[in-house]
Parts: sequence; C-alpha cells; structure tokens
Amino acid sequence: MGLARRPGEELGRGSSAHPVEKLRQVGGVAGAPRIVNAIYKIAYMTNEQTATLQGREVRVNDILAYPLVVSVL
Repeated sequence: MGLARRPGEELGRGSSAHPVEKLRQVGGVAGAPRIVNAIYKIAYMTNEQTATLQGREVRVNDILAYPLVVSVL
C-alpha cells in the first residue's frame, strides 16, 4: 500500500501514474532514454509535511535544491 491520495494533488501524491505520464498530461514529450548526471546544492530542507502511509500519518521531507552541473553522457 502506498501513500494515500489527497484532493488537489492530481499530478502529485494524488496520482499513481508514472512521472513521464504525468508530464505528458501537461504537454511534455518523451524523448529517447539517456543517462543524465546532476549535482545539486541543497538550499533548504523541511519536515513540515505529513502523508498517510499504510493507515499511519508519517513525516515527509521537501528539499529545495539548485542544480550546479547537469551533463548528458
């Protein structure tokens, strides 16, 4: 059992669709698979969110980070 769905999060926890399918719903186009490396600098992390997992409320974290380097191999 995964995270419980919450109203208003159709493209977030409210949907169990694959991330590529979520992006297609808003106009994204899938390209050929490739390996991408990225290095991020974490700017802020919070544990102010909660979600329901298997009937229990659990803490989840949001991370705000800035990409420093992105390379395609």
